[in-house]
Amino acid sequence: MKYAFYMSRHEVVTIRKPNLSKIDSKTLFERYNHNRKDLERYRQAINYPQYLPWEKARFVAPPPGMTSEEVWFLIRGN
Repeated sequence: MKYAFYMSRHEVVTIRKPNLSKIDSKTLFERYNHNRKDLERYRQAINYPQYLPWEKARFVAPPPGMTSEEVWFLIRGN
């Protein structure tokens, strides 16, 4: 698992990055074609009214049949 560290005044914050290594992009894009409307709703939920970083976006319910990591991969293009 990858982590990012940053300091804010006097505290150190650890942010867990999504694990994208196990994503099968072939089947993911096939599922994407069936869930476009749900994926767009998810994209809007994590970007409006404020952008949500991974640490918060991972708690937003993903479209049916997808994991939070898979949706993040599709939206963020990582």
